[in-house]
Amino acid sequence: MSTLKMNVGAEYIDGLFEKTINQLGLSCSKESTIKKYTHPAFGDLGYLQVVDGADHPEVLKVLHLRLNFAPVGMEANALHIITKRDSLVPHAVTECVFYDPEVDAPFDPKHDGPPNLGFFMNVVGRVDPAVNLKYQQQVFLPLEDINNEVRSLTDARMGAIPRLQMSILQPWALAVTTPFSNIALLQKACEQYIDRTLELIKSGVPSEWLVDGEAERSALRDALTRVNYLSPEVDHIWPRMEQLIGKEDSDRLRAIMTSQEVEYSY
Repeated sequence: MSTLKMNVGAEYIDGLFEKTINQLGLSCSKESTIKKYTHPAFGDLGYLQVVDGADHPEVLKVLHLRLNFAPVGMEANALHIITKRDSLVPHAVTECVFYDPEVDAPFDPKHDGPPNLGFFMNVVGRVDPAVNLKYQQQVFLPLEDINNEVRSLTDARMGAIPRLQMSILQPWALAVTTPFSNIALLQKACEQYIDRTLELIKSGVPSEWLVDGEAERSALRDALTRVNYLSPEVDHIWPRMEQLIGKEDSDRLRAIMTSQEVEYSY
């Protein structure tokens, strides 16, 4: 059994979550924890928080996921900012996963070598990227430098996003498997991705960034986009989550990540 107690990224994601809540002026109460994950043999695995955006003009909810699967040498932490149905501000996603290959290898043979960190970060645009050039330039180009800095790492594995999933996302999405030596840069990148959405929440997205009619199409497009890129057929993390927390909880977690509702119970 792994001696894993806490993901080296867990406290960082916790801090990023607290910073996000504070900047948005949201209230994070005990009731925001809507699910505590447990295992009959291994006890507490972690929890899911759903913080209501309430009267915020742009933010629907903020999700904070914290999971520790010590028996299989893996931990996962995630922060999602989900904007409202009629907002043109992109969502933000950052995830940090730790795995101990010595324990995890029987479950996932691709995990070899020393213990590693996996990072995923993305700013999820709300419009058709192929025709809304101004939106692409204004939303994503500020992430160009940090994206290039991460991609220039020589001791990290890039491109873990399946091609089918990348076709739904933007080229600025990052999935990285890295040794611990790179954690400071990856944490910096995660923070910049979250900050980009927070900046746009504050400033708003002007209509001049969109082609005619795009604002009216964005809500439907966004709903379909999030369902598709989080589909088990596209995102290969879901079969793994099923293995760890069971199909029912895995399906429910995905439904919360894709819904345009604020969940107060599980």
